[in-house]
This record gives sequence, structure tokens and C-alpha cells, in this order.
Amino acid sequence: LDLLAQERVTLTAGVPTVWMAVLEAIEAEPDRWDLSALRQLLVGGSAAPRSMMAGFDRYYQIARCFRDEARSRRKGAGP
Repeated sequence: LDLLAQERVTLTAGVPTVWMAVLEAIEAEPDRWDLSALRQLLVGGSAAPRSMMAGFDRYYQIARCFRDEARSRRKGAGP
């Protein structure tokens, strides 16, 4: 989170488990990091929980969390 704030990241990616941990840290110390530059999250590996999306929207007005649809389709398509 320190690096995201320092570098003023606007788009980043990760799995829901990571973003849930990030959200917990933000909720524990809401004024510690300035992530106001962050505009979009790319979520891969599994669906983003609605509570997670709502949390990021609450703190940073990030209403768009994009799921890696291509990866999800490949999982069920076989080798």
C-alpha cells in the first residue's frame, strides 16, 4: 500500500484474496494511505465479492472492478 500511494498507481491487478486483505488494512487505518489516484482494479482468478467492490467504492469511488473473463473462460474450456 505504501508503494501504491507513493507511485500514485491508477490501475492495478490481483486476486480477490489480496484485495480483501488490502481493504482490511484500509478499513483499519483509513487515513494512512492516499490512494486517490487509483481508478480501476483488475481482479483475476475468481469473482470479486460484492462486499469488496463496495468497500473500494466507499473509500476511493472505484466502482469498476474488472474480472479476468478470458482466464475464466479458458479454465472450463480444457487444455
